[in-house]
Parts: sequence; structure tokens; C-alpha cells
Amino acid sequence: MVRAVRPRHLVLAVVSCLALVASMGAAGAGTDPQPGNGVGDAGGGPVAAPSEVSAPEAPGSSGDVRASLLPAGVPGLVVVPSNTGAANGTVDVVTKVTRPPAARTATLTDLKASCGLHGSAVAPDGQSALVVGRCDADRTVEVIRDPGTTSATPGTPIDISAFIAEGGPTFDVFGSGVALSGDGQVGLVAIDSRGVVVLKRNADGTYAVDTSVQSAGTREDGQPHPPGFLRSASANMTLTDGVVISPAPLADGSFLGVGHGSTQDSSTVAVQVYTGLGKAPTAGTVLTDVRLRSGDDGNGGMAFSPTDPTRVVVVTTDGFAVLFLDNPAAPVLGVSTPLPGGGAGSSITVMPDGDHVVVSDGDRAFVYTGLRSATSTTALVAKDAPVDFGAATVQGLAALPTNDVAVALDQGATTTLGLVRGVLSPATYSAADDVALSTASIGLNSLSAFPGADGYRMVARDGGSSASARPSSSGPPGRSR
Repeated sequence: MVRAVRPRHLVLAVVSCLALVASMGAAGAGTDPQPGNGVGDAGGGPVAAPSEVSAPEAPGSSGDVRASLLPAGVPGLVVVPSNTGAANGTVDVVTKVTRPPAARTATLTDLKASCGLHGSAVAPDGQSALVVGRCDADRTVEVIRDPGTTSATPGTPIDISAFIAEGGPTFDVFGSGVALSGDGQVGLVAIDSRGVVVLKRNADGTYAVDTSVQSAGTREDGQPHPPGFLRSASANMTLTDGVVISPAPLADGSFLGVGHGSTQDSSTVAVQVYTGLGKAPTAGTVLTDVRLRSGDDGNGGMAFSPTDPTRVVVVTTDGFAVLFLDNPAAPVLGVSTPLPGGGAGSSITVMPDGDHVVVSDGDRAFVYTGLRSATSTTALVAKDAPVDFGAATVQGLAALPTNDVAVALDQGATTTLGLVRGVLSPATYSAADDVALSTASIGLNSLSAFPGADGYRMVARDGGSSASARPSSSGPPGRSR
């Protein structure tokens, strides 16, 4: 099967905001999830073939304590990839020194990619950004060094051209999503194929394919899987198009990831859990559900809680739902939380407290609470009136440590980056605060933020019975080149 090449552009808009991060504490309770509507099957190259699973009860947690991850005054940025083709890519750098922002711009004109970009990730130290696009002209992960400064420059692209024929003998490499772990040491790249490429951070701060990862068996052209590819054993993930990784680690220091994908004909949509990221990456259980949306690139319409790596929110055709990973081998997709008007969810993010969720249906944003105490049988609770963006279409949401949300907006012939302020109090939005972007089109769910909602780290859980601290350093100094 030869998949149609979609246009890809290299125009990015990098928007910086001043994130003043204060120490805070919060408490919550997790209730044992019960099996919901999802059907799971165990996947992964090196693991067993798919089989039916059911979720056992998992312990709850309370008394979580979070501390400031970054010192006050550390600037943040939002990367908004463009979905419009151009001969050379440009990067708009806009600094948010106040609310509303004051703008300055810098331009990059020699990024290698030449098609519409569909995913991005910013390293936790803010020194590099990774972007991917949906065409096989480059077969690379593009790198931007120092994306939030006037000295931003293209780095050396990461070559992923070896990962062809994964899912079909004529499959090429389409970069459709990229994510980095909370400590920046491991990454995943969705390539619209039957699995993901695993990245690692080198000692000098650059990123490369993690060649220590090896999937068993052969790909569809009969050749062995190249090192660095994490193969799914389930045909329901033949087209893996979106990916996220937890900001917070598990107690053993590893991270969880979730991929979004479908069968080749998109008749069945699924999510796959990746375990052992940062230690021994494994493609684990695949869960299918008729509520899941098809064709979601970038982050796949998914977002991890920044405080609890076992909670993921996922947009659905009837709103959104919580994916419970208390037992990663037996994930549970809880009941849907419906949106006003009965529309489908399109973009979603979780606020720093791990409890507030902001979700969009395309032209509005809604705030919900209750993620920290959610069960698989109860919906989250609506808070405040919807935020209306008028004629604009929401193309992505990114929570910021200031409890604001960056919003990528398609205005029709133009695009802007908006700011929903004060989500924990009644959320407000003013179009007058929007920053004009240079691109005419934005890839859905392709934006990323630094620092994101994970501007806090867990320092104790259950009164100190288990530590889940994210390191205050994001790894060795340096930047991707």
C-alpha cells in the first residue's frame, strides 16, 4: 500500500511566555478503576501476540506533594508547526514578556524538511525542539537549537530513513508525531507505521535513534527490523500516527508512553501503551474502542497528567475519556465525558494541578475538574462557561505552568496563538491578546510547550510511601545539533 503524501511545510511559530513557577502542594485521591468499554490486546515486537485482557483493581493515592521544578523567571515557549508547504521553512520566535505578549521575531530559512509539519516536542531544558512532517522527501526528525532565542538555528536532522516497510512492503517513513519524556532522556517518533522509533539523549545533549532497542522478527519486506524500532504485534496499530510520553516517571524511574493508531483502512482505532521507557522500552498492550477518533497526528489528541503517569486524557467522538494505566498491561478507557452540544473532542491538555482538564470541540474550549479522583465509571465535572473563539478553529492546546493555556487558532486565511488565562479561576480569553503567526495552516495537535504543565515535580506520594520525583535537571547540558 502506498500512502498518499500530504503537503508539509516548514514554517513554525515559536512563541515564548514568561513562566513564574511557584512551589505548591495538592492532594487528591485515585479510585480503583473498573473495566470500561475498551477491549485490550497485548502487543509489541518482543512480547507475546495479542490476547484479551481485563484490568484488576489498582491502589489509589492521596497526599501527593509537588515542588517547583524550575526557578522563578525561567522563560517558556510554545512551538506551533505549520501545515503549509514552502520551499524553505521559517520559524517565528515571539517572546511573551507580559500578558498580553510583546512580540519580536527571528527567522530560520534552511530547515531541511519541505512539507507540512505534524508534530513537535521541546526538550525539558528548552535548548532544542524536535519537529516531524508527513512526507518522505526527507525521512528525518528536524532539530531546532535554542528555539526560544534570536540565535535559534537548525540542527542536524535525525535520520529515520531506515524504518521503511513497517506495516506494509511499500510503506515509507511519514513523521506524524514526536514526544519526549519528562527528563528528556528518551523520545518516541510516530511514523504512520506499525510501531514507533525510539530516541535517546546523548551525553552532549543531542538526540539520536536508540540502537539498543531491537524488535524480534521481520518487517513486511522480509528484512529484520532496524535497531531503534519498537514494533507493535497488533494490526490495529498498523498506522501509528500520534504519541505522548508521561512527564512524571513511575516509581522505578521509567516512563510510560501511549501511541494512537489504527488499522490500515482506519476501520478500527486503537491506543498502545509503551512501558519501560528510559530503561527497557517495550510495546505493550493495545486497546481498541469505537469512541476513539481516527487520523489524529501530533499528540494524537491525548495528554498525560503532569502529576500522575497513570492518568491520560483522550479525545473521543463523543467528548473525551480518561485512560487508566494503574496496570499498564491492562489499560482501561473510562466512560466518556460529553461536551455541550454533543460534539467530538479535538484537542486536550491537563493543567499543572493534575486535576483540571481543558478540551476543545473545534471552536470552543471547556474546563473540567476531577481528574485526580476520577474513576472509570464517572465523568469529570464541567467548570465555568465555555470559552468561545468566534470564527476561529482550535488546532491545539498546551497548558502552561502559569495556569494559562496556549491555543493554536486557525482564523481562515491566517493563524494566531491565543492565550486562555486563569484556568483555575474563571477562564478568560481576549482575541486582542492573540499573536499573529506567519503560517496559513497549523497541523492539528502539533504544538508543544516549554515548560509545559509539568512545571512541577512529584516529591512524595501517599504520605511518602513511594517517591516519584522528576529530577530538577533535565539531563546533561547541551543541545541537539
